[in-house]
Amino acid sequence: MILRDLLLEKSNPMITLGNKLLKYEPSMYDDLKKWLDGLRLTGKAPRGMKDEFANIQFLQKQVDMIEKFPKMTPDDNFNIGSVFSWWDKETIQKIVDKLSKVEGETDTLKIGTITFTNKSTINFKKFQQHSNYIAGELKKLKGFHKKALKGGLKIKFVKKDECKSKAKYKGDKDELYIRPDRMEKGDGYASLIYVVLHELGHRFERKVKSYNNVPYTTKYSKTQSFDGDEAFAELFAISHWKKDYPEYKKQIAEFTKMVK
Repeated sequence: MILRDLLLEKSNPMITLGNKLLKYEPSMYDDLKKWLDGLRLTGKAPRGMKDEFANIQFLQKQVDMIEKFPKMTPDDNFNIGSVFSWWDKETIQKIVDKLSKVEGETDTLKIGTITFTNKSTINFKKFQQHSNYIAGELKKLKGFHKKALKGGLKIKFVKKDECKSKAKYKGDKDELYIRPDRMEKGDGYASLIYVVLHELGHRFERKVKSYNNVPYTTKYSKTQSFDGDEAFAELFAISHWKKDYPEYKKQIAEFTKMVK
């Protein structure tokens, strides 16, 4: 190792830690999590780093899987060591140089009682912009609509393979998934923020109270779903913008009386 490399490693703990992981063993699992936490895992791959970026994301998926399934341990995962066996110190330095997080960047933002997490491909700037926009819209909620935020809301920006629609409430995780590639401003029917309110209607059913015999409104309100009562979710969203839906005035009045 030449003097320049020695000085770089000494001055950058991320390089030191990455070089240590080249001889990865399951006992280094906590070091791996720490190292990955210091790298940017979202956004686009830097030029000339498509393979390395994909492998870094693959490593994070292995960690996520171990964390998700309590019975699985680092000893059960052979994929992690395989990735590091393909790399050398030059690769580690390249990864750290190109993918280290800039000070202040994070994959998690907390705005009020809402926690945003970025697991999509957008960069930090867009993540911050989208989070502020959604938080601003949800801050407008009042009365029974505001109860859907009970206990703190978790919103996760995800890739399209994790969510087919613009947004989706995951009841088993109590998380609201949002597709940032489907982001658009405005609150018209089926807009992103409308769908967010619709999905919060499903959260209201789980976290606050569910109701029977909710009147139908839109065509979608008659849809059968495993996610909850679509008639309720549609009216939950529509009633927030009741002046925009005069054709459902009677149903909105009935729904509001019921939920209050």
